[in-house]
Amino acid sequence: MLFITGDMHADPTMVRIDAMAHKREMLMRSPRTDPLEKSHLLMVGDFGYCWHGLEALLKTLSDRLREYNTFLYFIDGNHEDFDLLYSYPIDSETQMRPVCDNIFHLQRGMIYTIDGRTIFTFGGADSVDKAKRTPGYSWWVQEAPTTREWLLGENCLESYDGKLDYIMTHDAPKRILDTLVSQGVMRSVWDCSGIPRMLDNFMYIAENKFPGARWFFGHHHIDIDLCKDAEENSLNCRYTGIFRYVTYLQ
Repeated sequence: MLFITGDMHADPTMVRIDAMAHKREMLMRSPRTDPLEKSHLLMVGDFGYCWHGLEALLKTLSDRLREYNTFLYFIDGNHEDFDLLYSYPIDSETQMRPVCDNIFHLQRGMIYTIDGRTIFTFGGADSVDKAKRTPGYSWWVQEAPTTREWLLGENCLESYDGKLDYIMTHDAPKRILDTLVSQGVMRSVWDCSGIPRMLDNFMYIAENKFPGARWFFGHHHIDIDLCKDAEENSLNCRYTGIFRYVTYLQ
């Protein structure tokens, strides 16, 4: 079972875990479902639990996930304690950062296989409020992807010849954000960096090589399923920004 959700920001109520557990319980009523089947929860950035002083909350989250036989995989957003997050070593076999035995950080510009599905991951975004934050305490320069990471992501997509099921980014391509503004879903685009424009490069590659892939992003705290652009041309991929809810993917 594969689920996806958005910005958690170390939510102490863990409502997304409860929502996932409810959906899992409903699905488990099917006679075709193995009651011992593991669940996998994907999270599109601003995880927030890897933060100085939140060690107990991270353990509580891990314990709750264990109750439901669930593993959580997250990309980084812009509101992360990157000094702490990057202190966790990368597992050479999985290329993930194990934060707990059931919680894993997915790196930028990589393709992973989770529960039989292939997923391209690219975290990072720009904080519009960073001028009000303290460097190294509530804001980190590592939130913005580096040139090396952008190139790694492009090379990964261009060189991969298999089937790609999902794309997970924290921010969204500018073309998608412009469409959301034109449709009145968003009032304006946070045009404070070139990150959405760089994600347009990923979108161009994805639409040409992986037309069946579904794109998920967070950051803007909206829930919408977008299938057309401003000119009413059908998009080859679906772009869903998920904030509060949990979506069952398989």
